[in-house]
Amino acid sequence: MKKMLIALITNNQTNRLANANKIVDVIANSLLNKLIVTSIVISEEPEVELYSLPRVIIKEIRHKYLEYEWGRYREKKQSILLCCQSLLKTVLVKYIFGSKDKRINSLRRSVIDDYITAQHLRAWEMFIESGMDYLLILEDDVYLNDQSVYLFNHRIVKTIFLIETQHINSGLFVDCAGGFSLDELQTDNLEIKHEEMLRWYYKPVTNTACAYIINRIIAKKFFFIMIRNPWLRLIPVDWLMNKLFLLMGEDAKRCICFHADPPVFIHGSAAGIYSARP
Repeated sequence: MKKMLIALITNNQTNRLANANKIVDVIANSLLNKLIVTSIVISEEPEVELYSLPRVIIKEIRHKYLEYEWGRYREKKQSILLCCQSLLKTVLVKYIFGSKDKRINSLRRSVIDDYITAQHLRAWEMFIESGMDYLLILEDDVYLNDQSVYLFNHRIVKTIFLIETQHINSGLFVDCAGGFSLDELQTDNLEIKHEEMLRWYYKPVTNTACAYIINRIIAKKFFFIMIRNPWLRLIPVDWLMNKLFLLMGEDAKRCICFHADPPVFIHGSAAGIYSARP
């Protein structure tokens, strides 16, 4: 029987954690006859210490260039000039002419994003060492509706079992919770088909990092790229995965990628159920 590791990413917020733990238990119990399931909690992180302004601006420059690269990956027309204009506007609004509170919030958000990325990296590494077959990442703002568990089992898990018998040596990336709309993602150029509540892509693309599944092949590729490029850990995790797909080159086209659409889980922060992590 195949094995799945469920990793809950949290900073131990009381209003989120209790519900998130229940969700992990519900999902794990629903998989008992299909998979051997183990769950872990990734929660340790240091106190927030604000980065210096130059460090954050360097991060903003890298992020804007990544947006440019990601547009090319999605086969969208891109303009370096517009990218530079967007960068200048971001820096001026967030850090130069914005209010002190807004500047501090932006500096704090930059640090928190790195902490969350570090938690995902730890989950990937623990998954690789575990020898298990699949990793389901759940951030603590994930939420369930009445159909979530049924759809997860009968759409996501069933499909994974089917395609992995046909694509034994392929990487796998599955988005389960969405967050951004299709208009915001602009991934239509990469779409193969949309049927039975699943949207398929010929190159892997992310939505958010609220809830996703990867297999060992993808996890190992991610991890080895990170070893060779340690600076990548200073990218928010959803954008980090975009960058890793970019760096995989032609290997990315050999990966299986589909998104639940509509999502089988609810992205609690995007839906307004939870506020952003403080």
